[in-house]
Amino acid sequence: MDVKISPQLIAMFENNSYPWRIKIFDGDQSIHFYSNPQNYRLFNLSTNFNLYGKNDSEIPHPTAEFSENFQAHDFETLKQKRNIISIDIYPYGEDSLLQPYICEKFPFIVDRECVGVMFHSRKMELLPFRKFKNFGKIHGTLDCLIETKFTKKELEIMFLVAHSFNPK
Repeated sequence: MDVKISPQLIAMFENNSYPWRIKIFDGDQSIHFYSNPQNYRLFNLSTNFNLYGKNDSEIPHPTAEFSENFQAHDFETLKQKRNIISIDIYPYGEDSLLQPYICEKFPFIVDRECVGVMFHSRKMELLPFRKFKNFGKIHGTLDCLIETKFTKKELEIMFLVAHSFNPK
């Protein structure tokens, strides 16, 4: 498939502070097609490493272990034809610190056909956990109401990651 990215999108990706990437569908998998420099930094990859045409499992990063999950997520975006958001907690950056990122995937449409996914990641701003007393219920803060849909264990993990505890 002959896929082209518009110069406007490339300029937006290259000048954006968030990591951006595009993967295209190739049969029963999605493969990397484009990645901006911020994405290389997020995964602590050398700029000499070529992501183009690689599956998630071929990337030298701890996320490769979960490539089947990422592939399923990509195809769910295709199936639903709408953006999907996930929270990914992996060792990111030059120091490989375990940290949560919000990843939002969008259908990548060319000539009215969804040919892949484009997505960006941004560091998750963690909730002020000390303000919450009962997990899984609606909680009032001074400026808003937040309904937590995380389990107690998930919130505990996010709390520990936010306070730089090691994975063990």
